[in-house]
Amino acid sequence: MGKTLIEKILSCKTSGEVYAGDTAVFSVNKIMIHEAAWLVFKKFEEFSTEIKMDLSKVLILIDHRVPAPNTQVAENHRIIREYVARYGIENFLDIREGIGHQVLIDKRFVEPGDLLIASDSHTQTAGAVSYTH
Repeated sequence: MGKTLIEKILSCKTSGEVYAGDTAVFSVNKIMIHEAAWLVFKKFEEFSTEIKMDLSKVLILIDHRVPAPNTQVAENHRIIREYVARYGIENFLDIREGIGHQVLIDKRFVEPGDLLIASDSHTQTAGAVSYTH
């Protein structure tokens, strides 16, 4: 039986063939995290005292709740900025610098063939457009 498009794409990102229902390990090219970043960092710190990954592959941005509609969201934004500074994350877009799934393309954070993990449900548009941009 032939493969689906997703099976073909993911098979190119691992050492073997991948089919629906398989468990596989992939090398991720890029990660995009929006306002959920403060929760992500908290979880990392629960598991380890240091982050063991290439942070140049990470894009963090504040793009959904801008301006902050209340003090709790403003505090979450402050926490994100604090983590970005603490870990020296270079790819950070603060408020009013664009919408995540669009800036991925506009700033060429993703390239054709990249495997991207993101915290935004619209991010799949980056894969489609990066091939034609």
